[in-house]
Amino acid sequence: MKMSKYLKKITYLFLLLTVSACSNNGPDVTQPTIVSVTPADGDVGISVIASITLEMSESIDIATLNSTNLKLNASAGMMSKEAKGEGLVLAAMSMPSDVDTIISYDDNSNTITINPDSPLMQSTEYMLAISGVTDVSGNAIDNTFITFTTYAQLTEQTVYYNPDGSVNYYYAYSYDVDGQQVQSITYVDAGSDLTWFTSDDVISTHRDSTYDSSGNLLQSVSYNGAGADGVWLTSDDLSSSYDYYEYNAAGNGVLTVYGSATGADGIIATADDTVSSYYVTSYDADENRTRQASYNGSGSGADMLWFTSDDVPFAYNDYAYNSAGLQTNSAGFNSAGIDMTWFTSDDAMSYFNAYDYDVDGNRVLYVNGSNYGVDGIVLTGDDTVNSYSEYTYSATGNLEYSINYNTSGMDGQWYTSDDGVSSENFYY
Repeated sequence: MKMSKYLKKITYLFLLLTVSACSNNGPDVTQPTIVSVTPADGDVGISVIASITLEMSESIDIATLNSTNLKLNASAGMMSKEAKGEGLVLAAMSMPSDVDTIISYDDNSNTITINPDSPLMQSTEYMLAISGVTDVSGNAIDNTFITFTTYAQLTEQTVYYNPDGSVNYYYAYSYDVDGQQVQSITYVDAGSDLTWFTSDDVISTHRDSTYDSSGNLLQSVSYNGAGADGVWLTSDDLSSSYDYYEYNAAGNGVLTVYGSATGADGIIATADDTVSSYYVTSYDADENRTRQASYNGSGSGADMLWFTSDDVPFAYNDYAYNSAGLQTNSAGFNSAGIDMTWFTSDDAMSYFNAYDYDVDGNRVLYVNGSNYGVDGIVLTGDDTVNSYSEYTYSATGNLEYSINYNTSGMDGQWYTSDDGVSSENFYY
């Protein structure tokens, strides 16, 4: 009986050792992770010559450390605050621009270091995309994206000189904590001490700007007089012009105003202002721009007040998109038509652009014309067309061929087989 207890104990210990041995000698299935990264995701104000370091949780297979698996790129089509402030939606996002890098690895500290080949661009958001990096057992890290923004080197002064080397005039700039320019001052004389860059330098103009919490430019006011107190940079300085901007919840510009005076109420962008022009932009539910109406200094309407329902536009543009959000046409209108009422079906068209795409989103047709013809339908034979182009692509989506047409041929109908070819292009 005692022997049986001993055998049981020995058997139990044997099983424990066996399980432990299997556990210790089994395959490594643990994914490597990032212990720390410098710069951290979301960091701003990063040096343009900074290295990126990744401390890993375990040894990494150096064969997987390459510029494909560790890809650094910059978004080259980011819209500037100034462009957004215009409310004109002029910029389109371009494809990210890959950055050439040198990658090294320290096995003692499990640290990956990524050095850009050349200094990065200032005030630019970069993204490091990590994929396919594995440990020595082949376990891959989860796909990871790390973004950071480089610092903006801000200009303090811009000085202009005479041919003899003496100072002619200069600009001095001030910025807020986010690096956005809030004031520009023009100095045109050295003042009574005859010494430039001192406190008595003479101001001729200054321009002050304010921004919202998202960094969108709200207004920018220019001043050309010191006001009744004769002292510059005080509340009674005389304004000469202003720009004013409003945005929707998505940050897209909906109103842009260019004015020369604020009127009796002293408030920018109100009905009694002296307005040079303003622009109203509309968007669909997907934030695609659908219309931009333009009003000029003579369009305040019968009530002689700005920003009211009887303001008269001098032109507008309409835009349409397909279900994928790709623009299918744009059209400009410069007259209210026979009914003398703007934004109705008889408004006179000044131009149109039309686009068509294949199932992969590649543009296969571009048309430029002046109106949709008698039927009022775009891309029909009676369109008044200046020219159009067709494009073909390879199976991999590369542009292979384009053909351009500039006459409608003998049948007088556009988009038919006898249209006159102006040129062909072949791509390799």
